[in-house]
Amino acid sequence: MSCKQKISLKFAITIPFMFIFTLIITVALNEQSNSYNHMISHVSEKLLNSSSRSINLALFHLLEDPLSANINMRHTIEREALYLPEKQDSLKAYLKQHFNNELITLHQVDSIGFGNKDGSYIGLKKNLTDKPLFLYLSDPLIPNQLNVYKEEESNTTLLRSINNYDPRQRPWYIKSVTNPRALWSDIYSHIEDKQSSVLSAIAPVYNKNKKLEGVLTTDVMLRSFNIFLNKEAKEISGNISIVDASGMIWLHSNHNPNAPFHHSIDRLDSIKDPVTKETVRYINSVGFNHVLQEKIITLNIEGEKHFMIVKPFTGNIPIKAFIIASIPESVLLGELPEQRNQSIFIMIAISLAAFILAMYIIRRLIQPIIDTAKSAHALSEGNWDTPLPNHCGTEEVMTLTRSFKLMAHNLKRSFQELQDKVTYDTLTNLYSRVGLTEAISTSISPQSGLLSFSVNGFRDINDSVGHLSGDHLLVDIAQRLKTHYQDENIEVARIGGAEFSLFFYSIDNVEELTRYAKQLQSIFNTPIQSTSGKVVIQLSIGIVYQLDNLNTMHWLRSASLALAYAQQTNDNIALFQPYMAEASIKKTQLTTELAQAIKNNELIPYYQPLINFTTGKVQGAEALIRWQSPLHGLISPSRFIPLAEDNGMIISIGYTILKQACIDTANKIKTGEWPQNFIIHVNVSTEQLHHSNAYQRLLDVLNDSGLAPHNLSLEIIESRLLSNDPFIIELLKKIRTLGVHLAIDDFGTGYSSLSYLHTLPFDCLKIDRSFVEGLTHSNADNSIANAIVSIAKGFDVSIVAEGIETIEQANILQTMGCDIAQGFLYSKALPLDAWPDNLALFSAEKI
Repeated sequence: MSCKQKISLKFAITIPFMFIFTLIITVALNEQSNSYNHMISHVSEKLLNSSSRSINLALFHLLEDPLSANINMRHTIEREALYLPEKQDSLKAYLKQHFNNELITLHQVDSIGFGNKDGSYIGLKKNLTDKPLFLYLSDPLIPNQLNVYKEEESNTTLLRSINNYDPRQRPWYIKSVTNPRALWSDIYSHIEDKQSSVLSAIAPVYNKNKKLEGVLTTDVMLRSFNIFLNKEAKEISGNISIVDASGMIWLHSNHNPNAPFHHSIDRLDSIKDPVTKETVRYINSVGFNHVLQEKIITLNIEGEKHFMIVKPFTGNIPIKAFIIASIPESVLLGELPEQRNQSIFIMIAISLAAFILAMYIIRRLIQPIIDTAKSAHALSEGNWDTPLPNHCGTEEVMTLTRSFKLMAHNLKRSFQELQDKVTYDTLTNLYSRVGLTEAISTSISPQSGLLSFSVNGFRDINDSVGHLSGDHLLVDIAQRLKTHYQDENIEVARIGGAEFSLFFYSIDNVEELTRYAKQLQSIFNTPIQSTSGKVVIQLSIGIVYQLDNLNTMHWLRSASLALAYAQQTNDNIALFQPYMAEASIKKTQLTTELAQAIKNNELIPYYQPLINFTTGKVQGAEALIRWQSPLHGLISPSRFIPLAEDNGMIISIGYTILKQACIDTANKIKTGEWPQNFIIHVNVSTEQLHHSNAYQRLLDVLNDSGLAPHNLSLEIIESRLLSNDPFIIELLKKIRTLGVHLAIDDFGTGYSSLSYLHTLPFDCLKIDRSFVEGLTHSNADNSIANAIVSIAKGFDVSIVAEGIETIEQANILQTMGCDIAQGFLYSKALPLDAWPDNLALFSAEKI
């Protein structure tokens, strides 16, 4: 502090005076507090140590006596071989004699018994009404049944029977199997009173060959110790608890001796006594190793200080338990705390009097000292003993229980809903494939029959009327089936997609099953009304009858194979034959090889030139897919394209061919081998167009390959565009906006109509080769090809004629007004490296 600063006299006097006064008061109070705490610690330690030793000794005798008696009985049973089944009466007499002569004086013993290795049991239990002992005896006629008799003999009244009782499964027996010594069991629930806890002295009984013959048990009911604990607790006017090493409360003095004791519940929530609860909570937080090192533990519980001591149970008995004895300060010290408070009050009063006198003397100079003393006094009057929140876990436990019950209920309901969804088709409410399998799996016989049918061309119908209307169509089909087939001999199911099944539990012969198939077709001769109008459907039906293998999955698989063949017959009905399965295996093998071919880049484009009729020059080419297999050589597209369309591989294949064709074309144009206006035609499937990122993938192909959009034409088969799907139409418009050409392939093979052509953004029509084949000058004017050319001219689009093989066909088509020619007359499809450098070689002398 700077000397230039002015210090008032009041400040100069108050500061040292306040310091000295505070120091004197603090030292005095601290010394008194230390003496007081030392006295409390000494007195409480002596009292609690004495109590814990007494409890330890008493508990030792409470446990040692039954264990010793059990060992003595074990020796007698082993010596006399009373464990033998033929000596059961002698064993019962011995247990009765021992119980009445020795164990009856041990109030803690509830029962004794012997569990034999053969699963039999004999035991005696105290009768609390001073009547003869209860007899517990295994029923010789009924396995695992324990009978309880009113008195000590089996000819007395049978009180009750305990089913499914096997002593070898009881905790006391199991522990003896793994430990040959006589010892105490873990705490377990009584067989008849699940809420009562039992501690058993157990001794394994061995024969002369050291083989286990059974286990002798002397049961002690833990609640019988409460009388002793209550007595000890009253002597010290405190609380006594016995816990195990895990903190599980065995006994406590405030426990109701008449109430059941359930050890499986949480040890804190099960105890209502606050002293016991907070004691165990503290031990759990710091651990037994810590509390055993402390002489006296002090806890504030509900505003009162409690002193406690923790001592391990000692003795020759192998039980690891801890004795906790506690006593409140008010009981330990009696009126001493009040006298201490009075002494402190008197000392403070005298000090305050002296302080007031001094303040009077120095008057206003020491006023700050008085104020500080008042503040200090106010602090000394503060309540520092904040009780711990009295948490009651009942409401939380109830809430948690209710929540689990609700969750279990919801899970059960969700599982049932899931099971229903698996068993029944969600759209039609018919059996699903799984549901049908479960329903008929145990009922299939050589007299059973199965029809599996599907709607011909359902994909095209679905594309035509829309997926929502397609779903409605399936519902209408299911409704007709329910109406016509209500016979208990028939099960109706939707196997998947547009495939349905009729299963007949009993059928006379295959002819009758065939009649059902034809009847089924006739049922659907009447058009079905959909949201898009009336729809006429035709069914293909596969028949299965008299298979050697009665496995349900085998029947369904065979029916599907027959159905696939039915779709290729005139009457659309086929009976399953073994060769169909062999063909299916080959198809599966081809599918596997096709997947590997995609991975190994075995699918490559071949290019067939497109010739401009007017100039005679090559205007473009169509990229046609070829499979160059290392095992089978060049495989025709007709073998694998339908398969790829069915299993979805066509998306990957189509993308691969599109990408490679664009790369090849861009490179050829860049090198000048192909003209700048060269147009590469690539077929795309509707599956590719329906792909979620079809537009972005097209942009990526154009960007990666460097091909200009006007050099690309995408060809879509006419029959696949019949759905008039708004999504497809909008996508095609976006693609057309890029500058990419759009061509309708195989025109005339679908259900062409001017109304749907007006909605499609196309700039090229390709006449299918079937309309070019057989074209001559004599029939040219009345040919479909001529009609198609007329339609195309009305739309102002270019026309490509496919499949030209003769000069006569070329001349006729050119005369009709076709713009572009394609066919073997000019060249078959060739790999890129087989194309000539001079493109004129394709068209020389052909036009």
